[in-house]
Amino acid sequence: MAVRERISIQAVDAIILMGPRAIVTATASGVEKGQAVVIPSSFAFGEAIELRFSSALSNTQFQGIFLRVDTSVANTSTIRAAEFGARQGTNVAVGTLEALFAEAQLRGNANVTSAFGLDGQISMFSDYTGTVTNAAALRGKFQTEDGATLTNGYGLLLENEAVTGGLLLDAAVRVESSGITTGFDTIIDSSGTLTTVSDTDRVRLWTFQRSDGTPVFMKYDTSDNALIFNT
Repeated sequence: MAVRERISIQAVDAIILMGPRAIVTATASGVEKGQAVVIPSSFAFGEAIELRFSSALSNTQFQGIFLRVDTSVANTSTIRAAEFGARQGTNVAVGTLEALFAEAQLRGNANVTSAFGLDGQISMFSDYTGTVTNAAALRGKFQTEDGATLTNGYGLLLENEAVTGGLLLDAAVRVESSGITTGFDTIIDSSGTLTTVSDTDRVRLWTFQRSDGTPVFMKYDTSDNALIFNT
């Protein structure tokens, strides 16, 4: 049986039967729990598991995959619905590592009310009265090592890429509230970190491009308690 067929059949068995059968199908081909399925260089496809669906449903929500993990007992650790990881092999050069690629594709000329490449939410039931210490609908974490060389590093990178002809977007970031008068105490809170300090006590806040293309640095001057702009 080809590698592609074996992996595909195991995936279908796990989805349909679930339970212990999911583990049985994983060991049936000689792969122990926790070990990787080795894809040989002769493998002719770009996916280990490929699922494609075409829906003919009208006026109803449809999802290709639904996954929910619940807990029935107290747990001080983490309950995670899914984990994705793209890992570099030891001392192996890689062009791009992406743990997850999410895309909303638009085709033809029909209208689309909303399109989101990635939707992250924190949902509270109407009867919830507990305390949440830290919450974020979308969290990005960058783990760094001082022995590495990082040419460009960003906590968040936003790009507007033209296909055959580009469109001007309204804003790089938009903040809004729905159904309440006060949604946020602060628009941006960067009090948990310190940015680059120059000229003894000037903290860099923002770098932007002026009309002639020259980068401009906006800094906060601690001594004068004022904002400073320079190039």
